[in-house]
Amino acid sequence: MCIGVLVGAIGFSARAAVTSVSAGLDHTMFILADGTLAGMGTNYAGQLGDLSIEGMTSRPMRIGTGVRSVVVGQHHTLFVRTDHTLWGMGENVSGQLGDGTTVARSSPIQVTSDVAQVATTSPSFTGLTTEQHSAFVRTDGTLWTVGANNAGQLGDGTRASRSTPVQVATGVAAVGAGKGYTVFLKTDGTLWMMGTDSATKRLLPVQVATGVETFSCGRGYVLFVKSDHTLWRFSDYGASQPSFGTATLVSADVNSATAGVDHMLFIKADDTLWGRGRNLTGQLGIGPDSEGGSDGVQIATSVLAASAGDQKSFFVKKDGSLWAMGDNVFGQLGDGTRVDRWTPVEVPQMLGLPSVVVFPTTQVVHPRQQATLTCAGNGLVPRSFQWYHDDVPIAGATESTYVCRDPGPDDGGRYAVVLTNALGTARSETLELVIATPVQKVVSVVTSDEHTLFLRTDGSLWGTGANRWGQLGDGTTTDRALSVQIATDVVSVAVTPEASFFAKADGTLWATGSNRDGEIGDGTTEQRNSPVQVATDVASVFAGRYNAMYLTRDGTLVSIGVLGRLGSGGVRVPIATGVTSAAVGANHAIFVKTDGTLWGTGANNFGQLGLGDVLEADSTLIANDVVSVAAGSFHSLFIKRDGTLWGMGTNSTGQLGLGENVVGSKTPVQIATGVALVVASLSNDSPRTMFVKTDGSLWGMGRNRLGEMGEFVVPPGALDGPEYLGYDGIVAPAAGAVHSLFVRANGTLWGMGLGRAGQLGIGIAYVENASSKPRPVTQGAGIPFISEHPANVAADGRSPVVLHAAAEASETPSMRWQYNGADIPSVTGGTMTLAKAASSSAGLYAAVAENRLGQVTSDCAIVGIVSTAKVIGTGEELTPVDIPHPNGNIFDQVLLTGAAETITADAGQVTRTSYIDLDNDIVQVEFSGPGSLSLVLDNASGRAKPENYNQDIDYMKGHAGIVITGATENTHVSVFSVGRATAVNQALFKDTVNYDGIADIAFIAVSSSNGRFGGVRTANANYFASRGVTGVYAPGVAFDGPVFVGNITAFDTAQPKIVLGSVNDARITGGDLYQDNGAAVQVSGITQLKFTNGSDSHGNTILAKANRAVLEENGQDVTSRIVVNP
Repeated sequence: MCIGVLVGAIGFSARAAVTSVSAGLDHTMFILADGTLAGMGTNYAGQLGDLSIEGMTSRPMRIGTGVRSVVVGQHHTLFVRTDHTLWGMGENVSGQLGDGTTVARSSPIQVTSDVAQVATTSPSFTGLTTEQHSAFVRTDGTLWTVGANNAGQLGDGTRASRSTPVQVATGVAAVGAGKGYTVFLKTDGTLWMMGTDSATKRLLPVQVATGVETFSCGRGYVLFVKSDHTLWRFSDYGASQPSFGTATLVSADVNSATAGVDHMLFIKADDTLWGRGRNLTGQLGIGPDSEGGSDGVQIATSVLAASAGDQKSFFVKKDGSLWAMGDNVFGQLGDGTRVDRWTPVEVPQMLGLPSVVVFPTTQVVHPRQQATLTCAGNGLVPRSFQWYHDDVPIAGATESTYVCRDPGPDDGGRYAVVLTNALGTARSETLELVIATPVQKVVSVVTSDEHTLFLRTDGSLWGTGANRWGQLGDGTTTDRALSVQIATDVVSVAVTPEASFFAKADGTLWATGSNRDGEIGDGTTEQRNSPVQVATDVASVFAGRYNAMYLTRDGTLVSIGVLGRLGSGGVRVPIATGVTSAAVGANHAIFVKTDGTLWGTGANNFGQLGLGDVLEADSTLIANDVVSVAAGSFHSLFIKRDGTLWGMGTNSTGQLGLGENVVGSKTPVQIATGVALVVASLSNDSPRTMFVKTDGSLWGMGRNRLGEMGEFVVPPGALDGPEYLGYDGIVAPAAGAVHSLFVRANGTLWGMGLGRAGQLGIGIAYVENASSKPRPVTQGAGIPFISEHPANVAADGRSPVVLHAAAEASETPSMRWQYNGADIPSVTGGTMTLAKAASSSAGLYAAVAENRLGQVTSDCAIVGIVSTAKVIGTGEELTPVDIPHPNGNIFDQVLLTGAAETITADAGQVTRTSYIDLDNDIVQVEFSGPGSLSLVLDNASGRAKPENYNQDIDYMKGHAGIVITGATENTHVSVFSVGRATAVNQALFKDTVNYDGIADIAFIAVSSSNGRFGGVRTANANYFASRGVTGVYAPGVAFDGPVFVGNITAFDTAQPKIVLGSVNDARITGGDLYQDNGAAVQVSGITQLKFTNGSDSHGNTILAKANRAVLEENGQDVTSRIVVNP
């Protein structure tokens, strides 16, 4: 059933020539010849100034009239009307609107009057909304500034920000603004600046050029045209800060120029438009795979005006037409799409064309779950909507919201909406509506040597693992590493190593698997690859090493035996009446009656019946007040009403928890208290016991050779007494041969240990290596999961690096690859190859598997670079070498000269390398011991002098990722910023600079040649990133020394991690682990994470903060277990 709900917005129709345009980050403004102001792109901060525009518009919308000029900021807009009043709207966090407040404005507000021209910090010229400022020239030639003043860019002699404009100069003709600086042109043709000038902060205006006619400000560079029509620049495109030293000639015969972030546009005297710089999204309009050379490239002819924004460009031709190219993700090009344009496309001058601005999104819903598909549009009213299903119009679906209340299989498919008004039509992107089978929770699990069965809430029975005897009942003898469905309406299940048994809700008992001795009880010795019915009126079923038993609805316990007193040849032997539950061992059984008495029968050679001897017995009383039981091959366990756990039989591997010197007990002995349920392994090779306490904690004792007790039991071996295994919220465990599984309270099933035949159900059989880390067994609704994760690689730079991953799903997923969280173009499929790995290749690689139901990302593979040289890549060793430090270390100094390098350290010495971080601190990375360290800068720039320090050295600047490979327990790394407390030379520092004092990095990744590492000392470092991993990533690596981290913050899609093998001293020094994107911090190998005091590099104490993050390990919240707050 479909219901329409009207959602509307107002648009207008107009047509006139364009006279000027201002391009921004994600919105654009232009002015028509009649004074109409129009805009397109995002409006989330009110920067378009019209509340009727919902979210964004990819078509130009009328904003106002009577406008003579406009400038676009990061998320704000300023414009001057024909009456010379100044107006502003949008974000105002720095006071950049100049209205005396820092309150955002969603509609235009008047700022002041008598304004001739206005400028504002151009979008993306700073990534921080707190560093926006504006400036305007009044009609009397006075210059006024307002907003952020962190670098002195307001020119008032201070670094105090202002929300009310202040006068700073007279005789001014024009003004411009960039990141942390302001430039203005006086009427005498002199060009002046204030704010950031390379390493200097100019708090008052200084003259930088003469004979200037026009100019434009970029992020870190300035263009200006002289009266002789030559174009000059201070610094160049891509720079992070300008240097107003010697200007460089760019071109001749230029009338005007406009500076973007990493490209520039200029109009020559013949009215041709030229571009120079990068072309990452098509901003030069010359097609893909092309860049603007040093001389520039011609883009268009007969051009009147142009504007370069952040990876986008606009120009106005003399015929009044407006053209655009470049980034269009928010529809800011105004062509009605969100498709990047690599060549110029004309922007419609018909204001009010329809535009779909809120697109319907793909949904996965279950039957009887309402599906609501919503869109929103802008444009001239009235507007109409028409929804389509698989390209067929849906009768009556003519509103902006389409509701299907009770979707069935026929409702799945492709949906889209067409928006129509008097000026045209616009079609939305297509969504997929998927009608999925409900994901059922797991309620119980049983396992034997090499196969596993689990039961879901809907009564469906699933199996995985060995199937050579047909024990999975899927009609084949093929082993399964992924679970397959066996039956429905199941209420009870049990397994022997070669057969499976289950009881249905209708009381029928079914069996499948090996039957050479008649053990499944169907009266034959024929192997069954599919389930056959073997009994009726059955309530539950139990199984041991060789025998199965079932309990009838009247409480009779019946054995289908093949060995000993429990019967033979599959003959059914009644054991007892009035029974409520039972457990079967190798050739013995114990059972509980309705009166709480515990009885035993069968073999007793290890005292497993608890009778004080080793004699076989028929049904014999053992204990009273018993509620549940479990049995291994040669030991037995039971829980009393008071929650005490008792055991008897062999203790050969500690499975009774009696200590390594106790061989067993022939009478029941108390093991633990507060126990809710217990299971035992029937394996002869790895006998053990696992139990869950009433608080949901999982405990174990016995054999632990291959991680079958989980990752927190270190080192592997026998557990001689009950030990907490580190997992909580457990409702059902199962113990196999050399593997274990458990069901969590949220209904998820997890497996650990060795899955030789796929019995862990994680998509791969661990033939050679066990995994002590629990992994999820089940996935939902066909969403992909990774069945093979890529492995770490230590690359030698000569041989190709090949990474492989695999994924499984009910709908085959596609595969793509990421490097440090960013998609690698044109690399798809399960294999990724680097023909020749260099220092710049070092990092974290992951595969992403995706189908229409969802996506999942693999664990990261660490690709490091092996080297014996002191430095390779873009780095150089400085002289002198073997420098003695006052702290006693001998070190060599390496200077990073490009985006990436790999360094090593001489035996007994330290190698130090340096770069500038995003806060302009010099960062030192010190490395010692075996292995090599690769440092890769993201968004690298330079080389340039450090603006905050008195030092004549050219550094690279960027955000560093660090990869260490070939390490041992003798390898160490430290990261810190250069401050008064860490530097020997105190003359480095400027009294006028307010130092951050904290090093900024993205991640440190460690792979070890022997599974061990020394220590990571980054107490003076903050880790952050907007994609990929941020934090310390060293899975499986045992740390002999500490792991100190200042703080970790994840933005956008980044994943915060402290993933280790083990560590004894892990600290957060001064941070609180608050995550901007709300992600949980993924941890492993940490028993305690202490939040302690830290300090900056100038010796100032950073007081310890309380943890603000959720810490998860294998999907489990471990915050309360490991966090030690101050």
